[in-house]
Amino acid sequence: MGYLVTQILLCLLLAAAIGLVVGWLIRRFICQKQAQVLEDGWAARLSRVETERDELAARVAELERGIVVSGQAASTASAAPSVSEHKPMSLQRASLAAGAEKPRFLSGPKRSPDDLKQISGVGPKLEGTLNGLGVYHFHQIAQFTASNVAWVDEQLRFKGRIQREGWVEQAAELAAGRATEFSRRYLSKKGQ
Repeated sequence: MGYLVTQILLCLLLAAAIGLVVGWLIRRFICQKQAQVLEDGWAARLSRVETERDELAARVAELERGIVVSGQAASTASAAPSVSEHKPMSLQRASLAAGAEKPRFLSGPKRSPDDLKQISGVGPKLEGTLNGLGVYHFHQIAQFTASNVAWVDEQLRFKGRIQREGWVEQAAELAAGRATEFSRRYLSKKGQ
């Protein structure tokens, strides 16, 4: 009787071990392949979305240039009141002709300065230049008006780069504590 119980227990243990090995193999090979397929699909979708975003940004910039040109023509024809300078960059194109206004800068960071390199297009050298101007925090860039962007653009000789790369929008996200796609990639590279 004891021999039969021992044999049954050994068979159960053997079946459990085989089940664990088969389950591990299924998880390792099949699930990883499915995860890779899903990851590749999301990467392709992200690439398409980024391409569409770039195309839309180029189209918006083109339309805004047309608005600025027509606005300048209208202002020379008649002394029409100017558009409010406190609209976000997504609503109004920065124009030096309309007048650039120097933003309020800080003499030093209020706390430890933000890592401005988390904004697409800002590298170590440009971060140092911005710090030299008195820009240390995301919220400062997020509060730039169209005329502020025009002033900084003129100082850095960027010819519209701030708007093209969406600094104001990215800084607003980062100031709110939300990561952007670029900041996620930057931080993952920095952590390696």
